[in-house]
Amino acid sequence: MSSEKKIFFGRGLPYVDVSEFKGKLIVIEGTDGVGRTTQIEDLKKWLEVKGYGVVSTGWTRSPLMGRAIDVAKAGHNLNVHTFSLLYAADFADRLEHEIIPALKAGFVVLADRYIYTAFARATVRGAERDWIRSTFGFALEPDVVLYMKVNIENLIPRVINSQLFQYRYGELGSGESMDYWEAGMDLRLGEDF
Repeated sequence: MSSEKKIFFGRGLPYVDVSEFKGKLIVIEGTDGVGRTTQIEDLKKWLEVKGYGVVSTGWTRSPLMGRAIDVAKAGHNLNVHTFSLLYAADFADRLEHEIIPALKAGFVVLADRYIYTAFARATVRGAERDWIRSTFGFALEPDVVLYMKVNIENLIPRVINSQLFQYRYGELGSGESMDYWEAGMDLRLGEDF
């Protein structure tokens, strides 16, 4: 792995020397149900067989913020700025405690979603593009970004089947359906998830 210099999207973290990073940051983006998790698991196995150390990370997996985000989202009362700031705090915690240490140690970091998801979600909900880019300006620019997509005819059954699987095996509570925020219900475009 080369030790080319990593850069930040904005002002960065003043206490982080990016010239020391030996690892690579690979981001996998795409909608729910597109197969990001499967691809990350397969890529992780392949990279490990090739001799690389691999760390994976993703949205709301921060020990500091993960549970707080779930609690805040349960009330269905967040505005776009609060929603975005919670995710920024989650990302900042994972960046400082997972991503940066792994990159310094020479690991490949596989990110299941990254700041691009925050950009899309916030912009659709009416946040100014400059504000959301500035909010996540401390993020490192990835070495590679892969965007997975699938046509709508194939995506809808995948999402519905995923929800049925989660309900059947206890990952969703009784009467619970698609996530309010993932379904965009806060946009008030309709009543049907």
